[in-house]
Amino acid sequence: MNKKTDIKTIQENFHSYWDDRDTGECFLGIAFLLHDEEYTGKELSFDTSNPDKLPTISLNNEYWQVERLKITGEHELELNLIGNGITKKVCISDEEIEKLEAYKLLCAVFDNTEHEKSEGEDYEDVEDFYGWELS
Repeated sequence: MNKKTDIKTIQENFHSYWDDRDTGECFLGIAFLLHDEEYTGKELSFDTSNPDKLPTISLNNEYWQVERLKITGEHELELNLIGNGITKKVCISDEEIEKLEAYKLLCAVFDNTEHEKSEGEDYEDVEDFYGWELS
C-alpha cells in the first residue's frame, strides 16, 4: 500500500468505526498496544530511515511527521515531531488533538507493535482488536 492509500484507508475506517468514540479511547488504545497501562512512559520510535513510512498528523493546522511517541498519562502523549527541517517535542492531551489525528497515531502504533496480528489484518481490525482487548 502506498502512503495515499494508507491515509485514505485510515480516514475511511475512522468514519466507519471510530467517528463516534472519544479521543481518549485512542490514547487508552495506544497505552494497551505499548503494554503501558500504568503509564510508565514507554516509548515507540518509528523508522526514520524511510521518511515516507513515518506517521503524519496535523496539529494546529500544520502537518508533522511523528518520529517517536510516549504515553505519559491517561490523557497525554509526548511526541517528537519533524516538519520542514524543524524537530520539536510536544506534549498533547486528548483534548488538544483532533480525533482523526489521534486515530492515525493509534493505527501507526497498531502497525508498529508486536501484538498478535493475523495474516492480512488491517486498520479496520483495530475495532475488533479493541472489542476483544477492552472488554
